[in-house]
Order: sequence, then structure tokens, then C-alpha cells
Amino acid sequence: MLLRTLSGAVYVLIIVAATLTGPIYFAALIALLTVLGILELEKMLSTRAYVPVAARVWDCIVPVLTIMASAGMALAPMFRGQGYTLFDIGIAMLLVAMLYLPVRMVIAVMSRSAEPARAMLYSALAMTYVFVPLLMLLLSYGFAGPRATLALFIFIWLNDTGAYLSGRALGRNKLCERLSPKKTWEGFWGGFALTVAAGLVAAHIIGGGTGTAYILWTLYAAAVSVAGTYGDLFESLLKRTLGLKDSGNMIPGHGGILDRIDSLLAVSPLALLMTLLTFLTSLL
Repeated sequence: MLLRTLSGAVYVLIIVAATLTGPIYFAALIALLTVLGILELEKMLSTRAYVPVAARVWDCIVPVLTIMASAGMALAPMFRGQGYTLFDIGIAMLLVAMLYLPVRMVIAVMSRSAEPARAMLYSALAMTYVFVPLLMLLLSYGFAGPRATLALFIFIWLNDTGAYLSGRALGRNKLCERLSPKKTWEGFWGGFALTVAAGLVAAHIIGGGTGTAYILWTLYAAAVSVAGTYGDLFESLLKRTLGLKDSGNMIPGHGGILDRIDSLLAVSPLALLMTLLTFLTSLL
């Protein structure tokens, strides 16, 4: 428990520091999470029998280059002091598709592994599951800024904390026993209530306390709680399918990096949607 607490505290400090110190550091954090997450997922899905280490390294290089290019395109308006536009997001997403698909096809053709097509499918899954949501989070950071992005992380952490505490104290009815035997409905509702309460606080501090802000942030917090729970369950589905207890051992006491960001991956699209809704409501 002590090791788990210390490593968890370090993880939280890194997230908070990178989020609050500016776009360059946050983009570096997203790039790091992307690389580690993709490598870990491909290690889970594949074996060295038909996917050599070199192939996994190449698969890692592709998203690194892509996220650097996308981050540069997406964050450039911030340095010009102009803020984000929907056009910037469209260009960034288009750039992802333009860079990744052709390069990955070349890698598959040139690969000497026994099953290059399967390796490419695994790589595509890694991009879809890890890279795309984290890119959405990067883009929403440009819209919403550090405080709203940090609020998202806090929602996820509070949802996990509330679910854990209420589950241990009151848990009786299993939420999804075949995937996660320890999760209960009582835990889910405890995490949900705590997250929604945090959403009300965020509406007052970040949203300015307007009626629209309370509605948006309450719905946002509720959606984060639900999506975060299902993100956790989906990663449990992957691990059970592959016969694994943890996604890795990168974080002492917690498992792998995917064990820490599974909820974030499911919630990140909501973050981008929230920023878009906030932007649109500001025009009304």
C-alpha cells in the first residue's frame, strides 16, 4: 500500500505539473503517454514469435512523429495568441490520417515478421484505442486551457476514489462480475455522486457560476463518471481476453500505464465535446 501510494502521488504530481505549466509540457506528457501506451498495448496483443522488437519500435515511431506534427499544428495558434478554431482541429486530424496510414503500410510491406498484416492490425488498434483519444485531449487543452483540463483529471480521480471507498463500505451488488469482480453498483453510484459534486464546484470556479455553466459542467461530470467506468471495464475486458492481470508493471503497485489511463482514454472524447459545446454556447 505504501508503494502504491507513493507511485500514485508521483503520477499525480507529474500530471498536475505538466497540465499547469503550459502547452509544450502538456504536449510532451501526451506524447509520452501515447508512446508508453501503444508499446504496452502491442506487447499485450502480440508475441515476439511473429512481431519482432524492431517492428514494435517502428510502430512506436509512427505515432511519435504524428503526435509531434499534430501538436505543432494544433498548438501553433496558441503561440500566435489567436486561440483555437474548428479549422485547426480539422487540419490536425487530417494530418494524423495523412501521416499514419501510408507510413504504416510501408512498414507492413517492408516488415520481415511472420505475420505483418496482423501486426499492422494490432498497431491500428493501438492507434485507435490510445493515440486518437489522447490527441482529442491535446486539442481540448488548446480550447479549454489548463484549469478545465486539470478538472477532467480530478473528475476521473474522484470517480475512482469515490467508487473505491463506497464500494468497500457498502458494496453488495456486482456491477460487471465477469470483467471486474470487485466493482459494485454501490461503488459506481458513490463515485458518480462525488464526481457530480466536483462538477458543481468546477461550474462555479471555472464556468463563472452561470446557469448554463452549471448545466454543462454537471452533465459533463456525470458523463465522465459513466464513461470512465466503462473505460476501466473495457481495459479489463482486454486483459481477461488475453489472460493478464495487469497491462504491465511500469507503475509500482498500480500495474501498467494503461491501467492508469484506461478511464482517461474513454473520457477524452467527452473533453473535446465539452470544449466545443462551451465554445458554441459562448456564441449564442
